[in-house]
Amino acid sequence: MGGLTGDVEDGTTGNRLDLWAATSFLSLKLTPTLTLRSEGFIGQKLGTMRAGPSTDVSNGEAIKTRGGWLELIYRWNSSTKSHLGMGTDDVELKNIAAADVTKI
Repeated sequence: MGGLTGDVEDGTTGNRLDLWAATSFLSLKLTPTLTLRSEGFIGQKLGTMRAGPSTDVSNGEAIKTRGGWLELIYRWNSSTKSHLGMGTDDVELKNIAAADVTKI
């Protein structure tokens, strides 16, 4: 578990914007050969922390986001492992201006 809180200056407007996050990490050995790992986060203005969108300010407001990943690791022997995982980033779209949206 972890977190942070503070405020930062928006380089465009000069306004002070709230920055906050809550994080979690889990590593659980289910059997001698199977491990489950997971990480999650929620917060706002997290682009500089490499969480959520890299553009973390729109319309002069900090963008809220949440996400994480889940991974299963199977150890076949001392030199071979298989990894199966998935992840997600979920950005709160109501504060994002149309000009700040990029489609991939």
